[in-house]
Amino acid sequence: MAKFYNDREAILNNDLYFDLFEKRGIKHIKITRTKNFSKLSGKEFQILEEHIWSQGDTFWKLADKYIGDTSLWWTLAIINKKPTDNHCSIGDVIYIPENAYLIAEAMR
Repeated sequence: MAKFYNDREAILNNDLYFDLFEKRGIKHIKITRTKNFSKLSGKEFQILEEHIWSQGDTFWKLADKYIGDTSLWWTLAIINKKPTDNHCSIGDVIYIPENAYLIAEAMR
């Protein structure tokens, strides 16, 4: 799972889950709130290259190959509007941003 900047943790202790918590002997669970990508809305990023998705490809591998940083795999997913590798099909054009660090910085 991607680790985004400024993750917000929360405690889930809603009465809706009381029976489940009681069964497991816990009072609450700690969750990470869903990340909001609205900071990227309307921004344009330069595309460095296009990659044709082929068998064995993953965003993690493409981030290593084109960006040199596997932790930025999620920037490729965002640019291509495909949240996971499973949303890609062989033959899909995958856009590689010129500077993935700008996308990561915009999320700070």
